Amino acid sequence: MDEFITWRDDWLFGVDHLDRQHRELANLLNRLVRECTCDETGKRSLSDERKRILKALLDEFYARTRQHFSDEEALMAGTGYPGFTAHAREHAMLLGEFKSTFRERLDQGCCNMNPQTLKALKAWFVVHVARSDREFAEYLGVRSTASQGSIAGAEHRQPGQR
Repeated sequence: MDEFITWRDDWLFGVDHLDRQHRELANLLNRLVRECTCDETGKRSLSDERKRILKALLDEFYARTRQHFSDEEALMAGTGYPGFTAHAREHAMLLGEFKSTFRERLDQGCCNMNPQTLKALKAWFVVHVARSDREFAEYLGVRSTASQGSIAGAEHRQPGQR
């Protein structure tokens, strides 16, 4: 099976910590989708052990996504990003959609991902990174140029520090 999300370097936006998190999230999403691939009958029954493994993987992806969003929002707030409120709202919606998509299916004893769900999930990740996060990256670039590198210090701070 090909990777569900194929990483593209044009998704990098120059904040090493956040770029690294994006790659890690893509890898985790690939693992999750790979684990939820059905057999040739279109069904995959889940043993208790398999449910436990998938739940742990889901929880890891959800926690890392939540942490990434928190780190990103801290940088947005710290740099005065004018799109902060809308971006934070998008983060909350994405987390809710992701959790309900996978958690409900797993709780029902399956992880059969239909084509519409997979398409939506891929769009969730790709569109957010390539569009919404790109807008923030462009803002950082403009601010950095305008303020002669004042953003550089923000890029090297630990997440959550101001």
